[in-house]
Amino acid sequence: EQEDPRFPGRGRTLASTGTEPTAREANANLHARHTAANTVRADATVTADQTDTFDEELKKLVGMGFERTQAEVALAAADGDPNVAIEILMSQQD
Repeated sequence: EQEDPRFPGRGRTLASTGTEPTAREANANLHARHTAANTVRADATVTADQTDTFDEELKKLVGMGFERTQAEVALAAADGDPNVAIEILMSQQD
C-alpha cells in the first residue's frame, strides 16, 4: 500500500507500530468495550436499606407536590440523590 502524498501520515498515531487494526477489528474492539461498560455485574445487588432510602426520598418528593411517576424517574436518574432529582423536576416545569 503506497502512501498518498496529499495525506502524509494518514491513519497513523504517535505511538504507531505500523500494524494498525482493520476497520472491522477496531469496530469489534469498540463494541466489546461498550458491552463491558454496560454490563451489570452479577454481584451488584440492591440492599433493603437502599430500597428504603429510595422509597423515603420518593415520598418526600411526592409530599412536595411532584407527580409520583415523574418523581420516581427523576430520583432514579439522579441515582437516589434527592437534590439532583429536585433540580431535574424543577427544570421540567419551565
